[in-house]
Amino acid sequence: MAKIIRKVLGALFIITALILTQIPMPEAFAANTVEDFQMDEDILVEYTGIATAVTVPDTVKTIGSEAFSKNSDVGSVNVGKNTEEILSSAFAGCKYLTSVTIPDNVVSIGDYVFSGCDYLSKVKIGKGVEEIGTGVFAGCHSLATLDIDSDNDNFVFEKGALYDDKQETLIAYLNGYHADTYNMPNTVKYINAYSFWGNDTLQYIDLSNYLNEIPGYAFSNCTSLKNITLPYSVNTIDAKAFENCVSLTDVVIPASVSYIDPTAFDGCRKLNIIADKGTAGYTFYQEYLARTAAEQAEEEEVLVIPGTSQEAEIEEEETTTTEGTVSAITDPSNVEYMPSSDPLATQEDSSVKAKTLVVGGNAMLFIDSSEAVVYGGDQSSLTENTVPVEGNYASNNATVVKPQEETTSGQTAEQTNNQTSTVLYDQAKGGYLPKYAVLNDKIAAQGFYADQSLSSYKIPSSITSIGEFAFARSGLTSIAIPEGVTTIGYGAFYHCDKLSQVSIPTTVTEIEGYAFQNTPYLENFMQTSQSPYLIVGDGILLAYKGTESAVVIPEGIKRIAPNCFEDHTEIISVSLPESLLVIGDDAFSGCSNLKTVTGGNNVKEIRDRAFMNCPLENYTFPAGIEEIGLRAIDFSGTNKNIETKVVAFSDKDLPTIYVGKDSKRLSNESYREDALYDVDIVIVTSDCDEYEDSVLDSSLPGFSGLIVTVDNAGIAKVKECHATSPEALAELTKTFTFNGITYTIPEADYKLSANRKAGTASRNVEVTYNGEKNDSVSAAFTGEEVVGTLTIDVDKNAKDRISAAYQELFGGQAPSMEGYSIKLTDVTGYIPITKFGKTQLTISMPVPDGVEGNRYRVVCLDEDGQLEEVDSTTKDGVITFAATHLSDYAIYATQDNAVSLSLENGKLVQNYKKDESPDTGDHSLPVNYVFALGVSLIGIILLLYRKKKI
Repeated sequence: MAKIIRKVLGALFIITALILTQIPMPEAFAANTVEDFQMDEDILVEYTGIATAVTVPDTVKTIGSEAFSKNSDVGSVNVGKNTEEILSSAFAGCKYLTSVTIPDNVVSIGDYVFSGCDYLSKVKIGKGVEEIGTGVFAGCHSLATLDIDSDNDNFVFEKGALYDDKQETLIAYLNGYHADTYNMPNTVKYINAYSFWGNDTLQYIDLSNYLNEIPGYAFSNCTSLKNITLPYSVNTIDAKAFENCVSLTDVVIPASVSYIDPTAFDGCRKLNIIADKGTAGYTFYQEYLARTAAEQAEEEEVLVIPGTSQEAEIEEEETTTTEGTVSAITDPSNVEYMPSSDPLATQEDSSVKAKTLVVGGNAMLFIDSSEAVVYGGDQSSLTENTVPVEGNYASNNATVVKPQEETTSGQTAEQTNNQTSTVLYDQAKGGYLPKYAVLNDKIAAQGFYADQSLSSYKIPSSITSIGEFAFARSGLTSIAIPEGVTTIGYGAFYHCDKLSQVSIPTTVTEIEGYAFQNTPYLENFMQTSQSPYLIVGDGILLAYKGTESAVVIPEGIKRIAPNCFEDHTEIISVSLPESLLVIGDDAFSGCSNLKTVTGGNNVKEIRDRAFMNCPLENYTFPAGIEEIGLRAIDFSGTNKNIETKVVAFSDKDLPTIYVGKDSKRLSNESYREDALYDVDIVIVTSDCDEYEDSVLDSSLPGFSGLIVTVDNAGIAKVKECHATSPEALAELTKTFTFNGITYTIPEADYKLSANRKAGTASRNVEVTYNGEKNDSVSAAFTGEEVVGTLTIDVDKNAKDRISAAYQELFGGQAPSMEGYSIKLTDVTGYIPITKFGKTQLTISMPVPDGVEGNRYRVVCLDEDGQLEEVDSTTKDGVITFAATHLSDYAIYATQDNAVSLSLENGKLVQNYKKDESPDTGDHSLPVNYVFALGVSLIGIILLLYRKKKI
């Protein structure tokens, strides 16, 4: 009988062991080892573990600066019972941190300690805490309340705001406390820098009448803030105080304000400052209005990465006040916590010059650009100075170039001769996804933006285009653009303050706006050139420095670059060459005395705002004209009388409407007007009857007036009326003058009904999903933009393109995903809007069928076709994400370890990890396997046990 019992028990033990091996052991229960906590005596310097729930050891008295920063595993933290202080940025950027318990023994919480912790929702503060620093909770969008010990008399928390004990200082306003209005108590005299940073719900703020200044970054990125009145107690508005408040319109600034930092309202494209003439507010606003379009576009599109040398340079310029004192902002580095664009920035060992990242299944070695260059491609094509990367990955694609003494920018001419692709790591722009500054045939947008270490650079011979702001604000002193490059993008070399030598080959056929603005290259031309014309590339007129009233542009010019003649008010007449094909954006904009334009009979394109505010007389478009941009002809800012607001077409074949990049920016609403703006009469040939899809199509943003034919007797016959309403029709002239002849419109023709199909404005975005309205899909901007229609269509091609980009980065099979083509058009339904700057479009839609996993992610392609992460949340089967531009999008899911941290309203609060990383080499057995092994051994012993015979 005993034998049977032993065998049964043995079998049960073995079965139990098998069951134990199938039980998942989440990382939350992984034990913290001594090695996880890097110590310097009693200071915790760095936590290197991967546990989700972390308890700080009792041996720790100080949690050091950035000790946990950017840790993507930690979900909850219990601070040790002997810890007394937490230094700056200790937990900054711990995106998946959800709860923190700070015990009674902690006295001080430093600056930016929890900044950028997106999912932080529970913070318990013990009774011993006496000091809480600046920007501690900046960017914590899930944090709505604080649990402060009842015996702690050092702080007051009330309606989302944290104050000191006397409520004289506002320490922080929590982003998760969703309210549209905040009334600041009149006890408040000071507010901390970053106190409202990133709040996206507050629309109205009533400030204390005793507040003495607006510190730096105080209201930065408050995207819903509409207006604000500063009290007379305020005397200073510091750096970036209202930066990127994209909905901010009216700001009342009293005469008491004596200093406004130049960057205080960066990115506030709707700004209207109300201030008395002669005050600092009035002067600031006039200077603000005079800033160039390039600066405004730069503010919207360029990613300033906190903590990099770029931001340090900006701060050095911005933090000194008129009294010579330095702003209280000493370290904004971790408020919007992003990985640095420098892959070495997080390395503490200065002797380490490179690190490895697995990209597309290949081991890529990223190197400090001051030390060496990284190449990609076949080793056989590299110079003798290259050595292969050694490692455990089956790849020979990554190689290292030995540094050479003559290298000034990390790259020499000899080193780049055989280059196939330069690999530069930029994680900040793509979220957790790496990006490249140099692609196969393109320098990526912002690829080398603000790289002051880059004094010279040889562009690879494979490059055909240079992206927007690619080298802007860099340290370049010279650049030789190679044969084969055809396009130089918007602001590509903008504000390269040392760039004096530029070579542009004849292969370049397009140079976009502001490409070389604010460079010594252009300034030297304007100051020293004997010729009034700077001609580069394939007949591109890049700049003009003349002062003549009658301008004769030389033959051979094929393109007039954007802004070339802008605001040359001395010009009265222009003769265009027969070689001319394209007149660029704003080419003659603001030439307020330009009346006569002749020649140019082969012009094919007249782009956006080319002749805006030019009082052209008797202008006839050349035969063969193919495209006319928005507001290309614009009489609204001229002194022309109603009888002379006339243009003519010489050919029955009419041009289509061109839409430039600037007009596609959300903020440039004023650019999205008719191509023939404030033109009352258009004369066409008698056989011109086909208007569909042309500039005279009544359904498109082309023209709002009368289309007429004329005869030699001075009679004009109306062919179509495109007035938007009977009232608009009544304002049109009954007579007009063209080429010295006065024409009369018959009364019967004049009374034709208006048939212009005007677009309908909407405060909210109209959404269609797969061609139909769908109540489960919604979209809205942070402000009250009048926009148009958003179309979301399931798109296999978009899915394929994103899958290919994913596989290129990570190798192997792309996860199951659904792809979408997402497009936004203005109220006319014709003009696409592709870039939103700092304004976000929030889209909510059901999780797609067939995409399986427990952590949903949204990715998209940028303008260069590189993969970007998109911030998203998923709740009750609905995924919500924020877009700043439109392109191909995709939703996919990963099967991540979800660890329950707490129960809230009966629901599990979970912490999710990113996509799985490559094998790190840790092959230790999980705890459940250890138990299973022990149980199975007992079972085997019981089964095999035999009692010895006596």
